[in-house]
Amino acid sequence: MGKVNITRRKALSTAGKVITGVVVSGVIAGVGGYLAGASTVQAPIERTVTKTETVGMATTTLTQMSTTTVKERETVTVTAGAPGKPLPKLTLAAWTYRPDIVESNLKFFSTYYGYPTELMVLPTAGYTAQMVANFTGEKEIDVCYVRDGEFVGWASAGWLVPIEDVAPSDKIKMYKEEISPGALEAMTFEGKLYGLPYYGDVMGFLYNHGMLEKVGFSNPPEDWDDVTEICLAVKRNLGIETPFWFSGGAADWGITRLWQTMTFSRGGSLFNEDLEPTWEDKGSPAYEAMKWLWDAINTHGIASVKGFEVTHEQCSEALAGDPPKGFCEIVHSYNLFLLNTPGNFPRSGLENFKQCLMPGKTHQTVSYCRLYGITMMAKKRGADVLNGAWELVEFLGGKDKVGEYRVMKRWILESGLGFVQLPLYEDPVVKANLSKWADPDLKLQQLKLSRRESGLGQPGYAEWLQFTTSELQAAMLKQKSLDEALKNSADKWRALK
Repeated sequence: MGKVNITRRKALSTAGKVITGVVVSGVIAGVGGYLAGASTVQAPIERTVTKTETVGMATTTLTQMSTTTVKERETVTVTAGAPGKPLPKLTLAAWTYRPDIVESNLKFFSTYYGYPTELMVLPTAGYTAQMVANFTGEKEIDVCYVRDGEFVGWASAGWLVPIEDVAPSDKIKMYKEEISPGALEAMTFEGKLYGLPYYGDVMGFLYNHGMLEKVGFSNPPEDWDDVTEICLAVKRNLGIETPFWFSGGAADWGITRLWQTMTFSRGGSLFNEDLEPTWEDKGSPAYEAMKWLWDAINTHGIASVKGFEVTHEQCSEALAGDPPKGFCEIVHSYNLFLLNTPGNFPRSGLENFKQCLMPGKTHQTVSYCRLYGITMMAKKRGADVLNGAWELVEFLGGKDKVGEYRVMKRWILESGLGFVQLPLYEDPVVKANLSKWADPDLKLQQLKLSRRESGLGQPGYAEWLQFTTSELQAAMLKQKSLDEALKNSADKWRALK
């Protein structure tokens, strides 16, 4: 397969040059009232409202209730602090994805909430290491991006502050009801919620519906036996050498994210409640998942060991190539945008690509979430900073002063980011946008059937992931038995634990 011509972020981004390692001021000049300590700000907000009016019928004496959608401008008063007391400056640390949008969001926040802001953009590849240095050096950062893979470590080190310790209890209750269960799990440590979502998504089963119909099937697979049967039919009748595609490369969390997904869908988990490995039991869903993949590669020939070397985007390129080289894939579900949007791959937008619920008894899948967290440095700077940090987290990952998920909605419409705020799936603008390339109702159903990866964030998880990926790749290449590779993986986990 040739080199990928486009990545998801290139496809979705309209940004120009990416800014790296810079600090950008988020204070708008000319809004002097904020910096002088003005107490209120008049914020014009354009909202879509629905009005019901009575319309007279010319030829009858009846009246008809007609619903009309109109746009109104509403002025909202936002409290910006006590007179004569300037609000503290807040600093957000972020990685290098669309800093233009992030800066714009901060300017809006500064304008209508009154807090001066700074954006510190760190290189994505070195973000974790740089933030660890910032935490240990107590650099003046108040809010930061947090990956779910490092969240537990940062929270247990005391580097992050639970938002439950800062935010009003009614707000916490509301967000726990409106955010998907898997995302809540990814942002919770020792029973407390630590942040609100930057973005989130699930592992999805994507397939070519046109191919499905060509080989005599009307419905997508319900379980893994169905996946095998359909892929064999595609291989036999359409000449697709490798119908099933997956990514087990290091860039996509190794083979373990796929393994977790296939295990969840069977009703199991890689680790039990005591974080002991389950896959040494040959009757366990975790063992069955890897045995299915081994058979797919070595018995049925519907998958290839090259899956350990390709990215999610390369999997989708295989499905939408010309000619196509695949029928289905397990990748981040937002890849459906790439498949159904013309210009990304040779046959993007020309085929009928769809997502179905993850095959298996439970249809569960893996979810992940990137969050906005409040740092310990904000807490040490005092109550004013801590409260301001909460307002910034809520503005970015939750609702604004008029009750809208303003920032998340912008990310969806402008950059196609995945989201885990459930009410947005009912937003008419968001739903219309999603409907252009996906089934919004199915996406919501799959999101509700998602879970955080078992064991993620535990000490040694990253090292175990790399070791296990290497072991399972060797097993798929028949360099060692599957049972030996799985035993080595379990032993490695126990040693690290």
